[in-house]
Amino acid sequence: MNVSLSRFPLLLALAGNLLLAGCATPPSLPSAAGEARWQAHRAQVEALAAWQARGRVGVQAGDEGWQAAFDWRQQGERFDIRLSGPFGRGVLRLSGDGEVVVLERGGQPPRLAVSAERLLEEETGWRLPVSGLGYWLRGVPRPGSREQHRLDTEGRLAELEQDGWRIRFRRYRSVDGLELPDRLTLVQPDLRVKLVVQAWRPEGGA
Repeated sequence: MNVSLSRFPLLLALAGNLLLAGCATPPSLPSAAGEARWQAHRAQVEALAAWQARGRVGVQAGDEGWQAAFDWRQQGERFDIRLSGPFGRGVLRLSGDGEVVVLERGGQPPRLAVSAERLLEEETGWRLPVSGLGYWLRGVPRPGSREQHRLDTEGRLAELEQDGWRIRFRRYRSVDGLELPDRLTLVQPDLRVKLVVQAWRPEGGA
């Protein structure tokens, strides 16, 4: 095809415009607006004095793993976690008040410690981030620990790195005006934890 020299500058200009259009950044939430939404959302969630979440948890490490139903109730620093079905041993209960943690399983004497992670590891062989989960489950970082995060277009956590874990928030639901996660995955190099929240009660409940 022959192109006259008089049309060549016009073609160059058109090509340049197409190239710039192809390199343009896709539309996204401006960082300032996203951060403002995130701070407002975070303050609202952290203001919850009491809450309850019920669902299922699955833990996988290589070819080994287990699943259980969970019922987590929190009021201030007090927590009461019940796992039903892991290892076919009935109900495991983990409760604490910010100072002492108690692990109970039917037919066995209660065991006390200052670390929920340690008690659970001694009982199940799996070290799970109980202290962090009380925050991550609600879609906020654990206070007092370094973290990096990425926000979604609604100003909520999409991904969080904290305490050696990478947490991916896969879905949220609106509960009494709050956006709370109902699907999240926690990943370490040799361990994966999946949580599905089937029922949220931001004010706790029986």
